[in-house]
Parts: sequence; structure tokens; C-alpha cells
Amino acid sequence: MSQRISAREAAARTGLSEFTLARYRSLNRGPAFVRVSRNRVEYLADAVDAWVEARTVHPLPEGAAA
Repeated sequence: MSQRISAREAAARTGLSEFTLARYRSLNRGPAFVRVSRNRVEYLADAVDAWVEARTVHPLPEGAAA
């Protein structure tokens, strides 16, 4: 099982603010999370990393056809 990390750590990994992650949770967007209690959420480190990787744009090499 993947290591669980805090919202603060998830924010650091994604480059987003904790506020933005909270907003994404309310909109059912962003990386998967675990609601530990009414006032605490944690993220699965692997899920956060996969979410970032899925949104990473890899430019085509120069001269490559689009």
C-alpha cells in the first residue's frame, strides 16, 4: 500500500496550494485522497505522483510533426 501523506505534503508535490487541493476535493477533481476524519484528509503518495505525471506535457522534439 502506498504511503499516506498530508495535504501540505501533497501541495508541495503538486505545486498547488492546500486551498486549491481542498477546492479540487469539493469538485471531485485532483488526486485521490483518504478522508481520515471529518476534518482531516490524507493523500496516497503514489496517487499524487501519478496525477502529476498524467498532467505533465512532454513537448515534441524540434522538427517532429505534430
